[in-house]
Amino acid sequence: MNTNTRIRRACRGVAAIEALITGLCTVLVGAMLLTFIRIDLVSTQLAMGRHAADTCARKPLDNIVAVVRRAQKYGGNQAFISAAAASDVSIYLDTNGATARFWLDTSVQPYTLKYTTAGDTRVIATALTGLTFTYYLATGNTPSQGSCWRTTTNPYVPTSVELPNVVAVGISITYPVDGSTQTYTSTVRIRNASRAISGK
Repeated sequence: MNTNTRIRRACRGVAAIEALITGLCTVLVGAMLLTFIRIDLVSTQLAMGRHAADTCARKPLDNIVAVVRRAQKYGGNQAFISAAAASDVSIYLDTNGATARFWLDTSVQPYTLKYTTAGDTRVIATALTGLTFTYYLATGNTPSQGSCWRTTTNPYVPTSVELPNVVAVGISITYPVDGSTQTYTSTVRIRNASRAISGK
């Protein structure tokens, strides 16, 4: 075998090795690019899920907070709340006794958050997995003395004696996001409650 033949064979061997290495590098780079694209898609999907949760849960929560905050006294006991349960609350809107009711309808699937006023019921959120109201009474303490609020005996269902003295409501809405759940909470003081009753 002459020298030229050996050189040609060596060149072909080097070219084959280069082609194999190039192919391997191409596969690795392609795999990395696909991984980055997948990560981007997953993160985008998660962000969209959070946005959907904000739209479907946070906005209704803010609406409930706004109504509770503006509650008015009504009746002989001067209560702000006409009826209260764990996932159902009715707020007095004015001194004439008009009410707004927020309640979780669990008789349908998925659950729906409904708003009833003046005999008209509207769905304001769907696909919720939970709605919880917690009711608070004033302790009469200043912040330096301790907590200004304490829950009613049953935090979710005030007694008829406690109901007129409720000065704040905790609201919790749970919404499913991509196989898990996101909980949005807010505690709102009834603005028109007496300072002497609701703490300092």
